[in-house]
Amino acid sequence: MDNLTHALAGIVVAEAALEIRRRRTGKEAGKTLTRAAWLASAGANNVPDLDFVYTGVIERPLGYLIHHRGHTHTLLLAPLLALLPWLASLALERWGARRENEKPPDGSHRGLLYGLAVLGCVTHLVMDATNNYGVHPFWPFDARWYFGDTIFIVEPLWWVALSAPLVMTASSRAGRALLVLPSLAAIGLAIVSGVVLPPFVALLGALAPLLLYASSRLFRPSRTWLALGLGVVVPLTFAVTGAMARARGEAVLATAFPEDTLHDLVLNPMPGNPLCWNGLSVQTRGDQLSYRRLAISVAPQLFSAEGCHTDPPRETSAPRVPIFDGSTVDVQLFDTLEVPRDRLRTLAEEDCRVSAFMLFSRAPFVVEAYDAHVLGDARYDMSRELSWSKMSITEPIDHARCPGFLPGWEPPRRDMLEAP
Repeated sequence: MDNLTHALAGIVVAEAALEIRRRRTGKEAGKTLTRAAWLASAGANNVPDLDFVYTGVIERPLGYLIHHRGHTHTLLLAPLLALLPWLASLALERWGARRENEKPPDGSHRGLLYGLAVLGCVTHLVMDATNNYGVHPFWPFDARWYFGDTIFIVEPLWWVALSAPLVMTASSRAGRALLVLPSLAAIGLAIVSGVVLPPFVALLGALAPLLLYASSRLFRPSRTWLALGLGVVVPLTFAVTGAMARARGEAVLATAFPEDTLHDLVLNPMPGNPLCWNGLSVQTRGDQLSYRRLAISVAPQLFSAEGCHTDPPRETSAPRVPIFDGSTVDVQLFDTLEVPRDRLRTLAEEDCRVSAFMLFSRAPFVVEAYDAHVLGDARYDMSRELSWSKMSITEPIDHARCPGFLPGWEPPRRDMLEAP
């Protein structure tokens, strides 16, 4: 997820923890402890993304693809990563006590702040697991990737749900203004981007002021539970409709391509819209690997699949063949990309750069021309240009220059790389 969403989730969790503490001890958290708790939780919700510091150990784009959401996104390292925001929160608490003329902290909050920091790192992993990029949180015991296929990486509904209820919780005008900004940004981006359908832009436009009004009328504990509840309801809603989309997509694919074996269906919802979904199927027939792009509506009585306006980009690196038959009112089939499995296997066996790429790619493809070939991931093939998910290989590999520092992730498409 984007870092704003992670930070907002951290603030909500910190508020919930402080409310639980108040109920157990009968003590209100002062400004100093509240700020320290917010820092520990929001900071920890972002600290796993420090992996960008070492992605350069391998030349781009491989370094980013392999090490982003890598070791820092594992449960094993969460307690260690939590030390950074924890120490920062202790320093802030001590500085805040001096600034507010309070007595120096006696250390009684250290456990609370460290617990929030660890929980923040874990929350980051859970949130990142909700989209189709994936994580492998159980390394080194389990090196598989886990894909949630549930939430778009920037979800405006989450921005509003997590920030608007807590606006009046901030103790200063500046803090309240900062908590208003995510709701305004969500509405603004929904309008400017053009990818959010008008009914859902209207939903954001109505939900934000309603929650801002609730923030002004509710007491602090109620604001906290409202934000926390909505923060859970948003992904649950997408999870339920995503399961419906998967069932509809798989049914139409089975009817349209009865001789193909379906190995995977990558899903991604429209931002702000749990009713419309993009899909990418991974299917095989013999030694032929096929990726098919589709749009799915889980409420065709409101939006047909065509009415979801989820048409994929036409200009891509990989050549695709349009699909003219098999679409229904709730599932629209767009096109097919065919890749010989034996060519992927051969490249992975002969070229260490390709085998390294396979540690990341859930939908690998290769496009060959003359002495060069382009290796990419069909999930993110949005243009003809090279991008963060595509690499050009134009010369034979010198095995002395094979990528080093490779993690032991299990290739997502190991089933495509194994000999039949």
